[in-house]
Amino acid sequence: MFISENPVTNEIIKVYPFDNDLDSKLEQANLTYLKFSNFSILNRILLIEQLAKELDKNSEKLSSLISLEMGKPIKQSRAEVAKSIYLCKYYSLHSEKHLEPEIIIDNQLKAKVFYQPLGVLLGIMPWNFPVWQTLRFCIPAIISGNAIIIKPAPNVPQCAILLEEIFYKVFNNQKVFQLAFVETKTISELIKHPYIKGVTITGSAKAGASVASIAGSSIKKSVLELGGADPFVVCNDADIKKAAIHAIRSRMNNTGQTCIAAKRILVQKESYDKFKDLLKNEISALYIGDPMNEKTEISTLARRDLRENLQRQMESSISQGAKAIVQGGIMPGKGNYFQPALLENISSNMPVYNEEVFGPVAILLPFNTIDEALQISNDTEYGLGASIWTQNKEIQDYYSMKVEAGYVSVNNFTSSDPRLPFGGIKKSGYGRELGAEGLKEFTNIKTINYH
Repeated sequence: MFISENPVTNEIIKVYPFDNDLDSKLEQANLTYLKFSNFSILNRILLIEQLAKELDKNSEKLSSLISLEMGKPIKQSRAEVAKSIYLCKYYSLHSEKHLEPEIIIDNQLKAKVFYQPLGVLLGIMPWNFPVWQTLRFCIPAIISGNAIIIKPAPNVPQCAILLEEIFYKVFNNQKVFQLAFVETKTISELIKHPYIKGVTITGSAKAGASVASIAGSSIKKSVLELGGADPFVVCNDADIKKAAIHAIRSRMNNTGQTCIAAKRILVQKESYDKFKDLLKNEISALYIGDPMNEKTEISTLARRDLRENLQRQMESSISQGAKAIVQGGIMPGKGNYFQPALLENISSNMPVYNEEVFGPVAILLPFNTIDEALQISNDTEYGLGASIWTQNKEIQDYYSMKVEAGYVSVNNFTSSDPRLPFGGIKKSGYGRELGAEGLKEFTNIKTINYH
């Protein structure tokens, strides 16, 4: 079942049964694709422009549902919806140019490269950004001419249902976007279904490996956006105060439940003590409270099991020698609240170092040279994002080119942007979302060579 549960009170709001009409939905999706793929790019763009307007009309309702179902502070929920609207506007402005055929002429060669839709696509979506993550997959895929089936996370069904209603209204009930409330064991059958031509997942490395294996066995395109253990590297010549503010903003956004958060904060030794004090001050100033409170910056975790796992990771690391600079942990009372923590004296065998930490726990590590910072940065099975803080252009370029990550931010924290391709390497996945590359991920790149 898909269960909408308030993480502040642990009260069940509503229960939704699994779908029993998947074959019908897939048939409708395929019929819609056959029709929709013949729409001109301009007609598709007009629909996405209308979708942006409808999202804007429903922005407060969507924001409130995000906060209600997974506990995101309301200001951050509003920012998520606003970013999703910007995504629609960006692709409305730039998709025609990105998808126009490429003409290649060289001596006696004349060829064209076209970007054609694949068909019906499956998106397996997470709970931590239930609107943004869904739309950043769907919007470019739909503009490219595909139809979409979304399997939402089981704890955010109301967010998904409202999105589906908005799509139905804008697309005049055409089944370009449909939900599939299915149990995990059914996903394999769904991926293998002949109507499904590609699949994307945002989730854990374990889930991504399973999806990739199933898709690969059917020779179907897959895109994986998985976990991260992103390094946030601060050199001595950086703006230390600004870097500390951004480090906590990155690490604690969405109560730490973000794949591209600054999960390992590396500070050059001369600046270490000063930076540690700044981080302590920033964490102590965070307002912890109800997600619906405008002042709240840290709220509840989305699920009880996530909180228990975070406590395990922290306690196990402390038992192995980690030191709590800022004490944190499970908070008493109702809900899934977790006091933010900051740890130092970290070794590579600790869970907070070698596992993805999905919650408000930051770790602080010193380094001497940029090569040492690179060694620590790359000492992980993940490779999603990285951040380097220095005024030295040579170090900026050296670190950015050598770090094993799909996305690097210089003097800022890592954040996805509709204008730029986004994705990881290693166990953070493969393929790209956003930018021109994301628009073309689920297309048939067809070459026609004229003789």
